[in-house]
Amino acid sequence: MKTKTFLTGIVLGLAATLQLSATLIQVTVDNLAPANPTGVYFSPVWFGFHDGTYDLFDPNTAASSNIEMLAELGNSAPINTSLMSAQPGATSYVVTDPMSPAPTGQFAPGHSATFTLDLDAFANRYLSFGLMVVPSNDTFMANAEPLAMTLFDAGGNFLGPQSWTFSGAQAWDAGTETNGFLGAAFIVGSDPLLSPAEGGMIHTQPLTGLDEFVGSMTPVNTTLGQALTAEPLLRISVASAAVPEPGTYGLMAAAGLMGLVIIRRIRRQAV
Repeated sequence: MKTKTFLTGIVLGLAATLQLSATLIQVTVDNLAPANPTGVYFSPVWFGFHDGTYDLFDPNTAASSNIEMLAELGNSAPINTSLMSAQPGATSYVVTDPMSPAPTGQFAPGHSATFTLDLDAFANRYLSFGLMVVPSNDTFMANAEPLAMTLFDAGGNFLGPQSWTFSGAQAWDAGTETNGFLGAAFIVGSDPLLSPAEGGMIHTQPLTGLDEFVGSMTPVNTTLGQALTAEPLLRISVASAAVPEPGTYGLMAAAGLMGLVIIRRIRRQAV
């Protein structure tokens, strides 16, 4: 009886460990800019889930080519390549606005999108993100501190539903391109006129930094009525998905069957 109880505990512990280390997480992105007057758009948003050692950027330093591509073109591919090279166990995802009237999946004001990922609680403990603000020359939003957005504790336990809100005061200027109306990208991936290189440092974008674009056309040919303000502009929310993936059930079932086989073998040997 003691052997059976001991082995049952092992099986349940193994199943719990499998369920603990691989957790389905639901992530939601909200563009909180107003629809009237029309606020700014976002490029598709890049997410990287890592172990806390991946540093996306540092303020008051020259922007890397990865950040430059994100801030000027909304291109997150170089950042993603860098993350996966540094941490093969990392997970990444680029989410677009499925209902956007704009090209290339840009997030329209007032729009949101949700996706679900199966994350490893240890290799994917922390979250980093990045996006370009449209229209702009080189304005982006991202978290500079790699440990700021924590999903799991040191023991692999999901910390529960969380939400992070960013205002226009938390937008960054990459310092790579001189701000100017003619050199700005109004569509993600398009920078046809290329303002002169600025050669500056990454710094907080002043709230008035994009005011010159007010009154210009948005990606869908409506008039931009508002740029950056101290009001909430972006919200990122995480929660545990309601139903585990079939693969999780399969692992738990396999653990249970393995335990039953061991118990039966011990019984036969005892007889």
